Amino acid sequence: MDGKTITLILTAPDRPQTRIECDSVRFSVPDGVKKKNAGGGVGIRRGHADALMAVSPGRVLALLDGKPVFSCAVGGGLAAVTGESVSILTDRYEAQSGQA
Repeated sequence: MDGKTITLILTAPDRPQTRIECDSVRFSVPDGVKKKNAGGGVGIRRGHADALMAVSPGRVLALLDGKPVFSCAVGGGLAAVTGESVSILTDRYEAQSGQA
């Protein structure tokens, strides 16, 4: 790792783990109970505070220098975020554009 990138780690029960080096990761989080806390898209970069987030079904996008390097559809799950990685545990994911 060059000190500027983070690692996106995708894990699903029926697939081998996928690891992508990138400089940012985007995914969606759900609305809170009774829409008290609005959901929406989040973006994670290196150095982000540690967090545990619910992930909405939808698209996960990894970027490097502003360009997509990986994209997949997930069925929802959990994301564990550290300053150096984003680990997404999901029930399923499908890589797009012939990736992983």
